[in-house]
Amino acid sequence: MDMSPVHGDGYVLVNPESPETEHFPDGRTFMPTGKISPETVVVVTDSDGSLPGAMTQKQLTTMVAEQRAMKTSGQAAPDEARMLSPRPNSVEQVQDEPAYAVMSQRTYSAGYSWVQFSGSSQIGMNADTRLYYWHSVASSTAQWAEGQGLGYYRGYNGSTMGTWSAFYAMGTARSRVDSGASIPWGNVAAVTKFRVRSLNSPIAGGYWGP
Repeated sequence: MDMSPVHGDGYVLVNPESPETEHFPDGRTFMPTGKISPETVVVVTDSDGSLPGAMTQKQLTTMVAEQRAMKTSGQAAPDEARMLSPRPNSVEQVQDEPAYAVMSQRTYSAGYSWVQFSGSSQIGMNADTRLYYWHSVASSTAQWAEGQGLGYYRGYNGSTMGTWSAFYAMGTARSRVDSGASIPWGNVAAVTKFRVRSLNSPIAGGYWGP
């Protein structure tokens, strides 16, 4: 299978399992794209080369075309394109809003070592897009859990241009106190990833999103 970057009209496909991809001990990953414009959407495929989150080719081309039309017309991207997910005030609020809960709430369970989970596909419609990750632990417990969310940014590795992925700190959640962070996701289509570990008990469990 050819895992080299595939350039389309307004987008480039990169595969995290490509031999050209570099993984670093601190958890960062560099995926070379070659020279691309700031408006190019970087699509991080699944390891088998399929589009993220069962996205279709038609959905991808439509999204890119809409983005291009908005830029050509001089329209500013809406707030929801810059912040892909709202910050819930609490787990109780999320549970009271079924539409948000169905789309964004996932369970986790972890011990003292990092455990990673995959979520939904998200698309950043401009370079300033950020994604809000949050996590909680079960209420009325003494559990503490540290979380990190995957985000993306562009840059160089030596002289090679590409997209970096990295895990960003989300802070520590404890009973009835959620934690989270706004994480960069500009002009990227990919699946969200969350990792977590317990800080004070053999097992910590709760919810995370988006």
